[in-house]
Amino acid sequence: PAFTYMRVIAPQSRAMVEERVARIEAGEVVASRFDVAGLARDGRTMDLVCNVAQILWRGRPATQGIYHDVTDLKRSADHLSRTLSLLSTTLESTADGILVVDDQGGIETCNRKFLEMWRLPEDILASSDHERLLAHMSEQVRESEAVVRRVRDLEKNPEAESYDEVEFRDGRVFERYSIPQRLDGKAIGRVWSFRDVTARKSAEMRLVHDAFHDTLTSLPNRALFTDLLQRCIGRRKRREDYAFALLFLDIDRFKV
Repeated sequence: PAFTYMRVIAPQSRAMVEERVARIEAGEVVASRFDVAGLARDGRTMDLVCNVAQILWRGRPATQGIYHDVTDLKRSADHLSRTLSLLSTTLESTADGILVVDDQGGIETCNRKFLEMWRLPEDILASSDHERLLAHMSEQVRESEAVVRRVRDLEKNPEAESYDEVEFRDGRVFERYSIPQRLDGKAIGRVWSFRDVTARKSAEMRLVHDAFHDTLTSLPNRALFTDLLQRCIGRRKRREDYAFALLFLDIDRFKV
């Protein structure tokens, strides 16, 4: 039988192709490029892109359709899209604030948690200005010079990793992690991760305080006294010019 283009069109696309052909035959102008499902010789369904052009064939007007097999390209694009969606969802679902900068310090991306933790104005993020971001962050922390210095050191050492703690003026405490972002083994940027450990730090300080202070009066207890006395004795052994005195008071009916 004579070849017909409908032999290479998959059933799910035939109605659409027939409708377009009918419009072309009626003299209508249709889109010059569209997607269509095609059939391979072995029966596989392919993703095709059809480019339509009006030509002269043997002196008469005709319509030419050129089909390109984009099955692998579309599969790769779909895989990339799913991967990006997964990464985006993961980035937004974490409790940590995440910031990614390029090798010049420009802001590549961050998650919503980072904006909330640092109370970052949207215009700074939109500007992608790392220096404005750094200035905004340093205004909120104690020992801002040390915080900025760590950033500068890592800019000079793109392969280095880093961990430290950042104390805020309002009492919050963040753990700050930083690792290089690598492509083909080469550092092309840096990922910063911030974790709010304020509650944990407060609990640790409370535990330490409770271990060395009386729960009723909050006065230093025997354990703290013993620790301080041992330090004094040790310092006296190391330094001849150091002396200390010990005063013992016996208070009758102290509890009363």
